Amino acid sequence: MNTADMVKVTLTKRGDPNRGKTIEGTFDMEWIIDDISEVLSVTDVKNILHQYFHEGKGKDPIVHFYETFLAEYDPKMRETRGVYYTPEPVVSYIVRSLHKILIEHFNRQDGFASATVTVLDPAAGTLTFLADASKLAVEEFISKYGEGGKENLIREHILKNFYAFELMMAPYAVGHLKMSFFLEELGYKLRKDDRFKLYLTNTLEMEELAQTELPGMVSLSEESHSAGKVKKEQPILVILGNPPYSGMSANKGRWIDDLLKKGYTRADGSKDGGYYQVDEKPLSNSIHSFR
Repeated sequence: MNTADMVKVTLTKRGDPNRGKTIEGTFDMEWIIDDISEVLSVTDVKNILHQYFHEGKGKDPIVHFYETFLAEYDPKMRETRGVYYTPEPVVSYIVRSLHKILIEHFNRQDGFASATVTVLDPAAGTLTFLADASKLAVEEFISKYGEGGKENLIREHILKNFYAFELMMAPYAVGHLKMSFFLEELGYKLRKDDRFKLYLTNTLEMEELAQTELPGMVSLSEESHSAGKVKKEQPILVILGNPPYSGMSANKGRWIDDLLKKGYTRADGSKDGGYYQVDEKPLSNSIHSFR
């Protein structure tokens, strides 16, 4: 699926507060997306990143993009959705710690580069955590096995076993763009049928969009179905990230609410009482977050 097409489709879907109807005039925004694409196509992104790094601002300007933009554009949404970027040193510490834990406690001798390691960031934003994990995986592989198998590692492991979910359109689109640049820096150019497994979805909802043949909606329903398969069928070894936080969550779907309040039955038949009954003490209704 083409990311630019996904942007246009989702602008139509998300432009409607009822989330089900196409509002008149939404596709007038297509020229904006096309204009941005034209600007980016002639932009020396590598030089921008190089200057950013040598000015001491960090290695990744994209981590600041959405929080900074939203703080000016819609501060209320920023607060409601809990959009705050994670500082690069914190990201690096978490990723390196997990890499070490995989090696020392899970018998994955290559850490994130191990073929049996599956990773999920359930609130991925612009893919800061998974970009760092991908870089560490490549560095670990090269240090042990050399450059020869690097391309295969990226294609057969990183692109197949690293997963991400994101609820909001802007960081989703920027995340795909960022990862394509990042993989190119690592020496891998995405092919026509390649994609990083970042899905536009609500992590705390299990329902999928119905399959449809309506113009402009096919890609969106396919995206929802692919995300649903990961949620329901894909075993995940590592869950990492820094989920959005807010005192009162705006994400209160029925599935997550029932899971927290009613609990679930484990594989061995025993019953979990639910998140609201930890240590037999009720928890506040405002606890669960993820936006």
